Amino acid sequence: MTINKPKICFFTGGRETGGMAFSSELLIRGINRDRFELIVLACTDGTFSHRMETIDQNCDILGSGPPPLFRRDVGDCVKRCWAGYLKIPFWIFYTAFFLAKYIRNNKIDLVHSSYYHYHIVTALACKLTHCKCVLHWRGVCRYEKLLKIAKLIRRLTFSFVWSIPNSLATFESIKQFTGDHITLVYNGLEIKELPRDSVRLREILGLDKKTNIVGLVATLLPLKGHIYFIEAAAKICAKYPDVHFVYIGGETASGQKEYLELLLTKIKQLNLENRVHFLGWRSDASELVADFDIATVCTLPPGEGFGMVIIEAMARSVPVITTNEGAAPEIITDGETGILIPSADSDALAQAIEDILINEDKRKTLGSQGYRECLDRFDIKKTVKQVEQVYENVLSMSGKQ
Repeated sequence: MTINKPKICFFTGGRETGGMAFSSELLIRGINRDRFELIVLACTDGTFSHRMETIDQNCDILGSGPPPLFRRDVGDCVKRCWAGYLKIPFWIFYTAFFLAKYIRNNKIDLVHSSYYHYHIVTALACKLTHCKCVLHWRGVCRYEKLLKIAKLIRRLTFSFVWSIPNSLATFESIKQFTGDHITLVYNGLEIKELPRDSVRLREILGLDKKTNIVGLVATLLPLKGHIYFIEAAAKICAKYPDVHFVYIGGETASGQKEYLELLLTKIKQLNLENRVHFLGWRSDASELVADFDIATVCTLPPGEGFGMVIIEAMARSVPVITTNEGAAPEIITDGETGILIPSADSDALAQAIEDILINEDKRKTLGSQGYRECLDRFDIKKTVKQVEQVYENVLSMSGKQ
């Protein structure tokens, strides 16, 4: 007997990288195919859509292209892309039209929009087709002007939309849009205990096995606070000759080359060329985190909507020092499962690094307690079950659209 499973369309851009893409990929992998038929649909071909091939998941391409840019990071500044404001209405309706057509042709029961760039398009297409939808909010919303139309958005979507913020920090920034249909679901990770005596990163860098490594994994954006990581490195390297600093991350958009050059100039000015290592983007970044002695997150306000790098380090028993921004205080208990410091404060970062370096017992305790916390709260199996329950809730909803 054939059982008709609900057909879920996971809708994304196709070019995503970083934590949002990684958490989406883990969720897609975990969805129970015995309960749901899952289709991945991308606006355009790119890094994320190509990643689907590595997990044996087909990814259809809608062909509407990415949303127009409103802003672009150039060096350590942000430039407005005014043409984007003129193009966005056309892109929204153009993409919504083709998404609605896709929903009808493929008899989709529910659309899961993976990021806020695609939420308005998804809600509009689902309104046109009487399809249910889930909006997954994966970052702190910075578009304050949208608040002016928040009531209109709620009125148009309350009967068929369910929102999933990935943290309380994210929820606080988007609650004006969501109404009462909302479930907080933290991002999850595949947690497997790795050996803590790995030396792979040291071999890559040509360092002695006993060298201490302080690491930062982040996209190449000023928001990530790289400059404070470098300044803290200068303070620590002046006192401890056996400590090296490693940054993993690379260019993901135009305009970032200027920012990279700015950071490399700073390293040269501080005479840190042999102590601070920029590895660029690496597909094995999450594995190399296991070789860090200390992981740092230097994000500036308003912070991360979640912060996958934090739990990646915790899952590998690596102690974490993170700025007290965004969702970090929800993930880390200061002094127990990690260390929270003020943002934009290289002195505080250097002091926290030194405190852990000189206290091996503290380093081990923070690492082991962080691992247990990650296992208890951020296992991907728990995330998947919560999302699947949201699907069931939305599919059972009634209401005239």
